[in-house]
Amino acid sequence: MLAVRYPVTLDARHLERLSGPLLTGVIELIWNAIDGDARNIRVTLRENALGAGGIGEIEVADDGHGIDLETAKDGFLALGRSWKANGQRSKTLGRPLHGKEGRGRFRLFRHGGIARWESVSELGGQRERILIEIRHGAPDIEIEALGPTDDPLGTRVTLSNFAEAPRELTGRAARDRLLTQFVLPIEEHGVTIIYDGEPLDPAEVRESRDELEVPDTQDGPLELTVFQWSRAIGHQDLYLCDGGGATLERIPSQVPAPGFYFTAYLRWDGFAEHLANLAVIDLSAGDVADVVGAARRRLEAHFDELVSYRQRKVISDWEKEGVYPFTGPPASEAERAARQTFDVVALEAAEVVNKAPRLSKRLSLRLLREALERNPGHVHQVLAQVLTLPDERLADLTRLLERTKLAHIISASRSIADRLDFLQALRHLTGDPEAKETVLERQQLHLILEDETWVFGEEYALAASDAGLTQVLEQHVKLLGRDHIAPGAVRDTDGRHRRIDLLLAQTIPHADNIREHLVVELKRPNAPIGPKELQQVKEYAFAVASDQRFDTTRTRWEFWAVSTEVKGTVERERRQRDKPFGWSQTTPISDHGSG
Repeated sequence: MLAVRYPVTLDARHLERLSGPLLTGVIELIWNAIDGDARNIRVTLRENALGAGGIGEIEVADDGHGIDLETAKDGFLALGRSWKANGQRSKTLGRPLHGKEGRGRFRLFRHGGIARWESVSELGGQRERILIEIRHGAPDIEIEALGPTDDPLGTRVTLSNFAEAPRELTGRAARDRLLTQFVLPIEEHGVTIIYDGEPLDPAEVRESRDELEVPDTQDGPLELTVFQWSRAIGHQDLYLCDGGGATLERIPSQVPAPGFYFTAYLRWDGFAEHLANLAVIDLSAGDVADVVGAARRRLEAHFDELVSYRQRKVISDWEKEGVYPFTGPPASEAERAARQTFDVVALEAAEVVNKAPRLSKRLSLRLLREALERNPGHVHQVLAQVLTLPDERLADLTRLLERTKLAHIISASRSIADRLDFLQALRHLTGDPEAKETVLERQQLHLILEDETWVFGEEYALAASDAGLTQVLEQHVKLLGRDHIAPGAVRDTDGRHRRIDLLLAQTIPHADNIREHLVVELKRPNAPIGPKELQQVKEYAFAVASDQRFDTTRTRWEFWAVSTEVKGTVERERRQRDKPFGWSQTTPISDHGSG
């Protein structure tokens, strides 16, 4: 019989918008076969004529009820006209239908080429064979009735003549994607899918299947099925399915489940009415968003229980083995937070840790605890370089730590504890009668305090240490963002060079955009501040105030003399009735500003 060419009511640009990755097209063809009541589906990948691993032809063959001539005319000649549009179930087996708009057949042309359907169907006890061909870029579709046949029912779709040989169809990633797409029809409808010579078998990688009860919503019953896998497949995705389990869209589950590989399937009749919006459901509101939100909350509760159970068992085993790095109950809230975060991280690394001998296991867990308590940001380094955790597990853990506040609590708690310990040690060095006699200013006290400038105020950072006034000027000008400084050394009123102990610069800006500099003169603990020592600090102030290269208009300068005690007239001067405690100089000391 002669073939008849029918015009397509879609232009080339419309076809391109419907196109997608070739694997997506193969998925659509498999769904079409399932909707056509196929029990057995075989996908064959054939290398191109040049070899080199490229795919030259794809064949999807099934034993379904086939496509008759009228159905082909009705379904292929215009988008939205499909035999499935008016039905909720497949023709013979009553399966729920996946697609109803006939889009799938047009999702095959990103790579160009030819798509050919050869199908055998039965009407009135007579089997007929037809041939359908679509060429990329062509304005029409060729449909040919080939007449009666005794061949078995079914459809064979062949894709060929690609502009470039597709490669995303091979390998474990492609098989895993297909497995997560079709696990429900494989398990619930007994569909067999052979892909590139091997069956898709969920039993090979399935650890468990759970049917979760989702609290009733006003939108009708929801069914949530969760598959846990033995290896990294599924990417913790949530598939949105119609009421019969046909997958309509894949979105992230957004459920923190460290150490678990899973795919969840949410069945709801209402999804079929919102196909255009399912891909952007997280940007939407309304009934569909409410349904997805309820499923995510149920998933999170489910994995919280599993994580808690697994965590208790792993930690119990470590405690029995004597490798868990904590003993007894937590001594404080900070330690409780530390343990909670450690348990989350250690659970993620447990599979790797438990492969090591006992001593190595104990060392690894100790390193994890130290990294978390000293610097949570270094945990990733320990897991990657010491425990050699796989990249995908590291990525999961990084996202988990970013979402938890525990690491920040630990960091802050450790910082507070370290500072309290430092202050206690500093109090001993400067206040103990025996210690203060031996502590030196420049070789000891100075070196200690230049690393702990928070003692003088959290808003300050070290700008210069043990520097001459000329260096202080250079650093000051640099902080102001100036490129040029007039030459010449900075001297005091007697023409002498001076060296300051510490120059601190403000790091937290004032609302009025005024900068602050703090010059600190340290004295050893057994050297009280008298008139001579105070005058030394005043000379620093006079030197800055009298040198016009220093900014004293938009920069506020303070000069501190620091020791354990004062003597003589300094005690009376720092207790002036109308001045803040400790204040000495308040009068203008230059023509270009005030000190």
